[in-house]
Amino acid sequence: MPGPYPGHSDEAFPGVFNLSAMPPQPKEKKPGQLPEEDIRRFFEEGYVVVKDFFSPSELEPCKKALEKLVDDVAQRLYKAGVMKNNDPVE
Repeated sequence: MPGPYPGHSDEAFPGVFNLSAMPPQPKEKKPGQLPEEDIRRFFEEGYVVVKDFFSPSELEPCKKALEKLVDDVAQRLYKAGVMKNNDPVE
């Protein structure tokens, strides 16, 4: 039975994410393509960190939305009596 999204697996460490599954890399990279070392790291470790992928101005709306989400949850927890202090965390 297929999973909820392409590539989904119930296995903790599916075999498809290993170096044998790494596709051959092009000889010439297009602008923005990851270097082979990063792609290799993905297939070895399962993730890649791309530094400075987003600019600070692109991240600001996400940061504000996350701050609002955390504040909303904190307010609900406070009103439910789970939290004892409603002061913002600095």
